[in-house]
Amino acid sequence: VNTAFGLDHARAVPASMEMVGPIIREDNAHQSVPEAIVGWLDEHALSSSVVFVNFGWMAKLEKAQITALLNGLTDVRLRVLWSMSNDQKSLLPQTIPPSFHIVGKAGGMSMQIVAHRAVKVVVGHCGLAVAQESLVQGKPLLCLPLFGDQADVSARVLDAKVGKVLSKVRLSAADVRKNVLEIIRANEEYSKQARRVGSLLKMAGGLDRSVSILEHYHDYSPRISERVSKMEWYRSQYFDVYTVCLSFVCLATILAFLIWRGMIRCMFHSRTRPMQKAQPVRGGEADGRSEDNDGPD
Repeated sequence: VNTAFGLDHARAVPASMEMVGPIIREDNAHQSVPEAIVGWLDEHALSSSVVFVNFGWMAKLEKAQITALLNGLTDVRLRVLWSMSNDQKSLLPQTIPPSFHIVGKAGGMSMQIVAHRAVKVVVGHCGLAVAQESLVQGKPLLCLPLFGDQADVSARVLDAKVGKVLSKVRLSAADVRKNVLEIIRANEEYSKQARRVGSLLKMAGGLDRSVSILEHYHDYSPRISERVSKMEWYRSQYFDVYTVCLSFVCLATILAFLIWRGMIRCMFHSRTRPMQKAQPVRGGEADGRSEDNDGPD
């Protein structure tokens, strides 16, 4: 499993589950950052706080969401590097504030961009890959989950105190500005927590541990196959497990039938029981005397 406790919530897991942390390469040598982007980041490394906006390659923002992010991140204290596909660029207004630098999809170079000293916070959908890349580099997150597991990952980011979460249905420029500036002001605290969680993710082993696990089970698999072949047929085919499950189902069905039949009988008897009519009583008979004999004068 490509996560680890620290970002993931601590809980008991089966012995067959291996938590290996993010399976990513930190160097990303296969794709280097263009010099124009590096120069822009270096230019603002000391004078401003750079916000890196990265919504991956699957997420599609609506025009209202792009407008809220654009207006919310327009601030004299911020410089924004926004990685965006061409179809999403068509939703931008004609005039972009000079503090924004819009580039194409970051792809494999996103981790190198996040690692730059100028980047103070990452804004994104908080898919697992984007969240892990940011935390491994010790950068806090401002999450805008859109679909799938992003809400779940955002909840982990919030619980780990390494970022904040926005609502896609109540997104406003004011919320964006308020939350991103809070992270910037308390950047040392958020960055410290992000580095702690990032260290836990790294300690899980990542790519190297994943390879060693695969190699181990590749060498061990012939012995597993040999053990399975020597098992009794009913165990190898899980017949004993199915039998026990079927027995429980039958027992539960019989119990439910008996309860249902008992309830039907009770309802039938209550409806067919004859009603006892009260007999009228005359006043004279009630006290053992007739109306004509009232006793001695």
